[in-house]
Amino acid sequence: MAAKLSAWFAKQSTQRSRVIAGAGVLVVVIVTGALLTRPWQNGPADSSRSGSRSAPAAIPPLSQAALPPTAQPAAAPSDPGPPRSEIVALQRVWVRVVVDGNREVERELAAGERVALRAGTVSVIRAGNAGAVRVTINGENRGTLGPEGEPITRTLRAPGTPVR
Repeated sequence: MAAKLSAWFAKQSTQRSRVIAGAGVLVVVIVTGALLTRPWQNGPADSSRSGSRSAPAAIPPLSQAALPPTAQPAAAPSDPGPPRSEIVALQRVWVRVVVDGNREVERELAAGERVALRAGTVSVIRAGNAGAVRVTINGENRGTLGPEGEPITRTLRAPGTPVR
């Protein structure tokens, strides 16, 4: 009888060990998942997520005086260059850009794609849908090339360029 009782206790101990080990693995998986999905930004606490937690104290920014002399930010260049000229596809559209007789671009652009316009005296822009292309010249938004759905060709001349 003692042998049966000893075997029963050994079996129960083994089963208990397996349950405890399984629970430990489950806890590790849950904690790892929680840490991996935790938002790591130190921005302001979101009241819908924070519950009763208090927001962490804000860390004050470093002052310029606190930086070592070698870490001072570089001064901005005095002449940043001319403002950028570009076209922006507002939706999928085919375009061709020719600057001073040289073809720069001839392809379909995806929505949001930008194409820088090289400086030149004469730029010719052809678009399959004029309303899908916005033009910016010298940093100034000039609007779309034309009405929505209309193929169009526009010639842009640098100031002082004679018309032929």
